[in-house]
Amino acid sequence: MLSASHNPVEWNALKFIGKKGFFFQQKEIDAFREALTKELPKATYAPKSKFSSGEEFEVLHIESILKQVNASAIRKKKYTVLVDAVNGGGSFIVPRLLKQLGCKVIEIHCQPNGKFPRPPEPTLASLKKTSKLMRDSDADIGFALDPDADRLVVLTPTSGALSEEYTLPIAIHSPLLQPIRKKFAVINLSTSFLLQTVLDRYGKDLLRSKVGEANVVKMMQEKKAFFGGEGNGGVIDPKISSFGRDALAGIAHILNCLTQKKQTIDQLVQTLPEIYMQKTSFPIQGQNLAHLYEAFQLQFSSGDFDTRDGLRIDLQNKWIHLRPSNTEPIVRVIAEAKSKADLKSLLQKASEIVLG
Repeated sequence: MLSASHNPVEWNALKFIGKKGFFFQQKEIDAFREALTKELPKATYAPKSKFSSGEEFEVLHIESILKQVNASAIRKKKYTVLVDAVNGGGSFIVPRLLKQLGCKVIEIHCQPNGKFPRPPEPTLASLKKTSKLMRDSDADIGFALDPDADRLVVLTPTSGALSEEYTLPIAIHSPLLQPIRKKFAVINLSTSFLLQTVLDRYGKDLLRSKVGEANVVKMMQEKKAFFGGEGNGGVIDPKISSFGRDALAGIAHILNCLTQKKQTIDQLVQTLPEIYMQKTSFPIQGQNLAHLYEAFQLQFSSGDFDTRDGLRIDLQNKWIHLRPSNTEPIVRVIAEAKSKADLKSLLQKASEIVLG
């Protein structure tokens, strides 16, 4: 796949997908890197090669989504839905899905012309104009995507864009409303504990993997999870998307949830706790990372430590996760608490430890 994902176009690169439809995991990445160190075979040109539009796969994908929701019930609601596809990969297929679900679609930035009209990552900051358009429209709900349509943000008539951390907890209501034997959902170590709140209501369990879609997918496969994803707005339904983050799956499940629960999106959001979460970074040039982790463990000695991916510390009603960047001399810090005051205190202590 040629994609910069949620990044500006100058970051375009290759994402590798195996023959079974899964993104490369670490084993495949290592094998590929090793192959690059060896003499590569001479490229050959096949005159009979041809391009495929891929339209037949869009049809199959939408059909697989419709099988996992009550499409006829959704059609009866005749939702009006605003879509901001940032002129990316979801520009045609998302409106197509919505129209097959009986929705009236308000299309914003749905012309895949190679130009992004806003910052491509669908954050609250980049969606200010889209939020205003949502509040000024007659739409029942809105959705904003990143260019390759694997990140999804929900917009409501009252609030405009929500934090991307709400997407997965809202979407997971849909499969939970049906009898389901499997007990696990999987998220990464940097995702809000909001999903745990939802799972507790249905008697299901939450597992956490290392950060990264491939790591979430690996654990979902190992634990036979019924659902998963990441706090960046990534929704993974293994019955739909072959263990890949998919905004279309998220959209269908969210509409199905609203239909089955007979609620508006604003009413549903009111049933969920408010999120107090912040992501930041600190320079660590010249610092010993092991010593930094030791300092955090000493400061938060009452916490539970997870060292699978940097250092995550779970405390009562709050947590903090430190991960070193792979490309910059910085450490990324993600923290969450049940109150604004607790979050501020947690980040203040983190800053004091890192900066001395």
